[in-house]
Amino acid sequence: MMMGSSASAQTNNAASFAVVELFASEGCSSCPPADVLLQTLAQEASAKGQHFYPLTFAVDYWDYLGWKDPASDAAFTRRQQEYARAPAADLYTPQMIINGQENFVGSDERKARTAIAKYLAMPAATEITAGAMPTAEEITIVYKLSQSLQDFVLHVALVEHHTESHPTKGENSGATLTHTNIVRAFKTVPVTDRTGTVILARPQEDDLSPFSVIVYAQSLKDLRILAASEVALDHP
Repeated sequence: MMMGSSASAQTNNAASFAVVELFASEGCSSCPPADVLLQTLAQEASAKGQHFYPLTFAVDYWDYLGWKDPASDAAFTRRQQEYARAPAADLYTPQMIINGQENFVGSDERKARTAIAKYLAMPAATEITAGAMPTAEEITIVYKLSQSLQDFVLHVALVEHHTESHPTKGENSGATLTHTNIVRAFKTVPVTDRTGTVILARPQEDDLSPFSVIVYAQSLKDLRILAASEVALDHP
């Protein structure tokens, strides 16, 4: 759903959903197959009308080995490190995590499809609606949960739908790399009420149509993702 400067776009999540977080880097030779897999999964889910929310986080710990990923951010590495405190978890690239619970090598198609199908068949713990109002400087996101939750946070991610890159150094030198829903901005806020507002800095691009905002709620206790929603953006 598209929106303008004077209106708010709103979407509702269905009874089931899958949030797929891919931690990767353009400096990692093992990551391109995971990028391709995520794009394939996203296209299939879109064709089926499924509530599928992919996010590609470019971590920064490969940046010192020949090629600096232009989308990398230390905050995304810290995001991945949050999962490393879970039992039997570790940090590596490419790493795919489904609904905060399933953790495996991001290019493993069999595990990815099995985990995604599992969560798309499960009812959600709650529902969330979200709206976004961009201005020249920022994007205001308004959210509403269908019920109160305890001990959880809300993640708000600005994602660019499709990007292409051509590394000139590092393990992927000379390759053409494509990414799906690359995260350009990310904010985590504590939630004490069923409704609230989060503000993100607006990217410099004149046209926001290649961007969306993905909003998802996550338990602080077991890292389970409880609800998710997405708002497509357009220029004011």
